[in-house]
Amino acid sequence: MRFDQMPVTIEIGGLATQTDGSVLIRYGDTVVLSTVINGEETGQGEALSLEVQYRLSSLVTPELGVDAAVNEIQPKLAAHRIKQILEPLLPKKANQDIQITNTVLSYDADCAPFLAALLGSALALGISDIPFLGPIASVAVAQLDDNTVILNPTSIQRQQAEMYALVAGTDQGLSFVNATGKSMSEKTLSQGLMFALDEIRRINKFQAKIIATIGKSKLEFKKTAIADTLKSEIFKLYRKQMLATLTTTNSATRAAKIKTIKTSALNYFKTSMRVETNTQALVLKYLAELEQAMTRQLLLDKNIRVAGRALDALRPLSVQLNMLSTATGSSLLQQGKTQILAALRSAKIKSNDVKAAIQINTHFLPIRGESNDDFQVTQQIDWLDHQYIRNALTQVWLPQADHLQRLNLDLEILDRDGSILSASTNAAMLALLATGALVDSAVVSVTMGLVQHQGKIVVLTDISNLEQRFSESRLEIAGTKQALTAFQMIGQPIVMAQPELTKVIMQARQAQLALLELVKQAISI
Repeated sequence: MRFDQMPVTIEIGGLATQTDGSVLIRYGDTVVLSTVINGEETGQGEALSLEVQYRLSSLVTPELGVDAAVNEIQPKLAAHRIKQILEPLLPKKANQDIQITNTVLSYDADCAPFLAALLGSALALGISDIPFLGPIASVAVAQLDDNTVILNPTSIQRQQAEMYALVAGTDQGLSFVNATGKSMSEKTLSQGLMFALDEIRRINKFQAKIIATIGKSKLEFKKTAIADTLKSEIFKLYRKQMLATLTTTNSATRAAKIKTIKTSALNYFKTSMRVETNTQALVLKYLAELEQAMTRQLLLDKNIRVAGRALDALRPLSVQLNMLSTATGSSLLQQGKTQILAALRSAKIKSNDVKAAIQINTHFLPIRGESNDDFQVTQQIDWLDHQYIRNALTQVWLPQADHLQRLNLDLEILDRDGSILSASTNAAMLALLATGALVDSAVVSVTMGLVQHQGKIVVLTDISNLEQRFSESRLEIAGTKQALTAFQMIGQPIVMAQPELTKVIMQARQAQLALLELVKQAISI
């Protein structure tokens, strides 16, 4: 097989034989060993536990710049990306612990090890006995300065590209996109993504042949009897009440009614089914699933959005600049109920790498009603999205010519109700403007939700936490008035032809431009 112009060799069997799936990928001089383990039952009810590791062997000692490390082989970022891509394709309700390990044994700067690692991980899952809705693969796509679009560019081509995107998907459609560029157009982006999807489908077809030949029969994961009974009863008893509650436009009244439903359900099941304390969490879990299901039903059936917002409506926005006198620049941004405090401190460094000059730290303030598990997941997800913020800002930031300014960005997530990454990007941009730094123009980001059912796609602008949970895919789009600078898409595969994809990107772009105008009005620029 080939990744565009570069040969790829796949070796199965002979290595790591005490795992449930083992694949060695040779991509140019890059070599990655991917293994999967179907571990013990988690003991967490219906919770699937997926752990992904991405490690560099001590044999790998490349002379890497920071940009190469961040984009290609930084272990935490790569592991999280692989988990984001694979997790939607695994059974959600399985009492099982699955471990995937990718070991980079050899590194070739022109053959991204992440592409080999995702291919190896997907193929290892495919040939194992673990249920998996693959195959899935990833490619890189770049637009050069002569408008030529190429697949899997070399390291030099990546540095020179006008647009660079990492793309993953199944035969059904795209599930992951991370794109950046100085002046991406909506048309260029959609064409590049569809070009990548064609190559992804070719790779997936090759995987499918291997899986059909040597793949094991798939297991059926167990479900607990009490979980099935609880969920069925909760949906039967509270469906109509929840549906009526969600049509309440006043947020305080709606929240109070949902709290009443939760209290009633807990009391009912404690009395009628003798629900123990450790099972009360399942009652609340299924009530949350019911709320998501009814919210989704209203949206798909009647185009009704909770709180009465139009599908393309932005939430209210307010901004306060320079509230911290000790920071070089700071901003407090309120976007709906999401509130971000951004503070920048600058210093001079000797470097030739713009992206190396932005260091980001994020702190999430615990909020009422959030479990420890939810808190830890929220921290992990958004901490690893720092690259999106860097991509959005570094396309317009103009560091001093003699020495680069090093920007230390601290993000305090004070309140959150969806669109955290976009709000953080916007707060960071406002703090950068507050420093008086040289910028081409202001960048603003917006978060969209894609909901798909039976061929229908509904696009939601500036999504809340609840909408994010039931959306098949979440996308962030950042840009100036002139062009896009960053694009990210994460979730389940979305079935779209190029005209539909272009339409979605255009709708997101219109929302981003509308938000840009709100930001300009808020700070009078």
